[in-house]
Amino acid sequence: MTEMEEKKALLVFCEGAHDVAFVRQVFKLFFGIDKVEWKFSQYPSPFNSLFQTNVEKHAARDLSLDMAYKFFLPDWTLAKDDRLILLFNSGGKTAYKKRVKEFLGDFLPLFSKAEVFANGASSFVNESKYLFLFDADHQSPQSVIAKAKDDLSSVGNTNWRMDAVCVSNNDTFGGISTDKAVYIWANSSGKGTLEEIILPLFETEQEELIKRATAFVNDSFDWKTYPRDTEKACAEIARKKKAIITTAGQRKKPGGSMSVILDQGKFVSELTFRKNKKVLSFVKFVSEFIGVPIVGE
Repeated sequence: MTEMEEKKALLVFCEGAHDVAFVRQVFKLFFGIDKVEWKFSQYPSPFNSLFQTNVEKHAARDLSLDMAYKFFLPDWTLAKDDRLILLFNSGGKTAYKKRVKEFLGDFLPLFSKAEVFANGASSFVNESKYLFLFDADHQSPQSVIAKAKDDLSSVGNTNWRMDAVCVSNNDTFGGISTDKAVYIWANSSGKGTLEEIILPLFETEQEELIKRATAFVNDSFDWKTYPRDTEKACAEIARKKKAIITTAGQRKKPGGSMSVILDQGKFVSELTFRKNKKVLSFVKFVSEFIGVPIVGE
């Protein structure tokens, strides 16, 4: 009997598609881990069985065609050597709790038996870590972290414990010994969204283009400040920044969404990524969390 290869997996749960695109760029540039396009049967156990079962389970229901995209599968799979990175779009904070908990409830029992019930796989996952990414939005990072830990305090009938290390991109960290982490995107005030990290990257590379895109967005649309409602104000700021980024990307990717522009537009150079303190904070955290060295250091 041929001995199966062992794999180390990281499951990354993002709020949206553009978060997935950003994180994919980070793994590619800083860790040399890029996307693969595998059939279900090519995944290590237990993912080879889990993904197939998820599709079959949903397909058995009386679904309309527009529901097909809601199968909870990774948007991207990244792999290199014994490392496997699965990037999930969880659909935002409102859908997060149900979709992620349901997926983990299916995954964890299979993970514990991955080598024994391999179902024809040539490799199996013997180590799995979990990274949950959130925007701070109008709240403090501490509030978002507390909510995430409460939402994920239990998963299915497993012995899951949400004993996660929790930081924002303003924090320092060290001594990560758990297999779970919550990471919060925030500006220097502790509020905000990932857009406040992405837009400065574009401005560094495409200053004049961003100025023109900003002028167009300001002149063409009414943006409310909501001085008495911080939640609405934060959401409006994020929408405006998204509009600027997608407007700037339309020449290279006409009709493209923000995630497409981030993933395929090639607007930001590797040098600019490597000079950005907020990006480096996330990169160093990931490097310590999963024990992979940063390429080029």
